[in-house]
Amino acid sequence: MAVHPDKKVREVLFSMFPLSYRIKKVSIPTGIMDRKLFVDSIKTLLQIEERKDFMLEEIGIDITAHEDMFFRVIENLFNIAFSLSQTELIQDYIYTLKPDKEWDGFVNINLQGKEEEIVDINTPEKLWKLLQRVK
Repeated sequence: MAVHPDKKVREVLFSMFPLSYRIKKVSIPTGIMDRKLFVDSIKTLLQIEERKDFMLEEIGIDITAHEDMFFRVIENLFNIAFSLSQTELIQDYIYTLKPDKEWDGFVNINLQGKEEEIVDINTPEKLWKLLQRVK
C-alpha cells in the first residue's frame, strides 16, 4: 500500500531534524494552474508536430492518419475551453506560425474593435497572455 505523501514528508523531515512538524497545503490559484497546463499542452503539441515532421522527412513514415483522431480530441477540448477566435489563434500558432522557420514571432491582430496592433506570441507563455485579451 502506498504511503500518503504527507506522512512521507514528515518522515523525511523528522529523520533530518527530530522535531514535530505541521504540514500545511496551499492550493494553486486556478488562473496559474490553467496557464501552466496550457503552456505545457502547447509545448507538447509542438514537440509532437516536430516529431511527426521528422518521421516523415527523415524516415519516410507518415503518422498523420494515426494522430488525426488524437488531435481531433485535443481540438474539441480546446473548443470547450476557449472561444472560437481563441481556438483559431491556437491552431494557427501550432500548425501555421510555429512551423514556419521564417516567422519572426509577431502577429497583427485586432482586439475587440481597437486598432490593429502587432503582438509578440513567440512562446506559449506569450500566446497565453494574448488569449486572455482575445475573447
